[in-house]
Amino acid sequence: MAQLRYPVLRIPGSPGGDDAAYERFTKLVTSPLARTIMRNSGFRVQGETTPTVQGAPVSLPSNTPDPSAQDLSALLTAWNKAARESRMLVVLDVSGSMLRKAPKGDSRINLARKAGAVGLQTLPQSTEMGLWVFSTAQQGKRDYREVLPMRRLDSTVGGSSQASMLGAALDTMPSEVRGDTGLYDTVLAAYREAQRNYNPGRENSVVVVTDGANEDTTGGISLDGLLGELRRLQGNGKPVSVVLVGVGPSTNLDAMRKIAQATGGSAQVAENPDDMVGIFLKAVESREG
Repeated sequence: MAQLRYPVLRIPGSPGGDDAAYERFTKLVTSPLARTIMRNSGFRVQGETTPTVQGAPVSLPSNTPDPSAQDLSALLTAWNKAARESRMLVVLDVSGSMLRKAPKGDSRINLARKAGAVGLQTLPQSTEMGLWVFSTAQQGKRDYREVLPMRRLDSTVGGSSQASMLGAALDTMPSEVRGDTGLYDTVLAAYREAQRNYNPGRENSVVVVTDGANEDTTGGISLDGLLGELRRLQGNGKPVSVVLVGVGPSTNLDAMRKIAQATGGSAQVAENPDDMVGIFLKAVESREG
């Protein structure tokens, strides 16, 4: 049990700090009356071995009991998850609806862009991160397009770090908005890409930032088809968690949660950029060990 002590100290050279004043003050605060006042105020008086606080136990164990095997296993698992480096493919929705207003008044694409910037400031520079965008027909019939390949945030290309290039790419996102929301095809493609480039020494994840439900006018996979394929891919020994972040009232949170559950990830709604800090922490907590 932690204890705080309040010693009486004499500071040489201080005003009124002569020996006589020190002795008078010490006598005052250690008098029987002062001890009674301190006990009644919830303090324990030095030199007294029995508890002087009402309701405190008469005796306290000198050592806490050893943790159970189950508690120890849970603690080690949590520690290993938090200690391992991350490999993260960020997939950003640039469909036309991202120009609409978010709950806090800014456009959804600006909220996503600012949230991404917060994420870049939060994560360690050793994090590996790549960036995709998606809507519909981004690259021929594909609903998604790679903006930056997977690299460490502190790696440099042409004199620029991956982190700075990601920040610059996020700043251009408002001009990229167009098309519908090809969410399910993109999630599956990003998941397959993450497994194809799987790094067993890191926690591998796909982070999808979107404002709504799947609205793929070109067709594509259904939610049930996506969930079945994700569960099948989970069994190949390359666990990748999908973290979904909603940024608008039209977000299909129910579908997002089903996708997250199928992959050991999480689904959250961000109403402002600072929410991303907590979402990234939840992602670390929920990811596969």
